[in-house]
This record gives sequence, structure tokens and C-alpha cells, in this order.
Amino acid sequence: MCEIPIRFVDPNESTIIRDRSLIAKIPLIVRSIEMTVIPDSRGFKQLFFQYPDWKTTDFVINDPILIPFAKKPTEFLLNHVRKYEAPEEKSDKLLVNNSEYSEAKEQEIDFLLDVMSVATYLECDAFHEAIGFVVAKKLNGLSVEEIGEVLNHKVIPKGSDEENWMKIKGDS
Repeated sequence: MCEIPIRFVDPNESTIIRDRSLIAKIPLIVRSIEMTVIPDSRGFKQLFFQYPDWKTTDFVINDPILIPFAKKPTEFLLNHVRKYEAPEEKSDKLLVNNSEYSEAKEQEIDFLLDVMSVATYLECDAFHEAIGFVVAKKLNGLSVEEIGEVLNHKVIPKGSDEENWMKIKGDS
């Protein structure tokens, strides 16, 4: 038995992870259960191994791990991280079965961008690449201006010194 309580930024929202195969796919959580940092009396940080044998030993974490994201995109990752792998590259072409990433294909781009942020934070690189691939496919065929609008970036007009560059809105 293993239990890892997870708390989200949403008020009163939490979940408990009990599946070791799920834990193994999330490097940040693996590190947080394998070791912990505790300051000593002099203020120096001491590294202690908490549950180094978590794959085979029963354990229960009492204090929730805070994931600084909303529950919905985080749960999407938790539900699909074992299934989604990065697209395979072969001869400069990505090979992807049309049925792959079907749940992600149903989502809006803004939601998928939130999921990608969660994946980056949790260090789920292959999952991040898979979701990025879905986002890229959704943006395929849009103009630079439309892509800029979707990604909340300002497109520098043609003829300017910075032609063909995008900046985050509000940047000068």
C-alpha cells in the first residue's frame, strides 16, 4: 500500500495517488518521496532519505504535496501520463497513429497549454512532448497572427525592424 496526498491551488481540492506505476512516471513526486530536505539548527539544509524503497515498501505520506496548478489539468496528466508517449521521429517525419492522444485532441488549446505547464513542473517530458504535438496539430494551418492570438503573443507587423517576431503581449 502507498498513499501520497496531493493538494492543488483550487480551494478544498485534493486527491490521493496510490498507484506505483503512476508515481514512477512523475519524477518530481518520485524525488519528493525518496528524499526530503530538513534544515538543521545552523540553517544548513540536510538531505534525508525518506522512502528510497518506495517501489517495494509500503508507505503513507501524511503531508500533502502541493501542485501549484488547478486540479483539472493536473488530473488530466495523472489520468493519461502512463498512456501518452512522445511522437516517434523517423526520417524527419513524426509517426503518429490517428487514434493516439484522442482525449487530448478533444480539448481546447488553452486547456492543453495548462496541461503542458503541469507536465513541465512535474518533469513529465515525454507527456509534455505528446501534448505539444497535439497543440501543434491544432495550430497547423493557422496564420502567424492567429497563432499569436491563441498563444497570447503580439505579432510584430511586416516592414518593422523586428519583422516575423512574436512578443508576449505587454512587452515593449
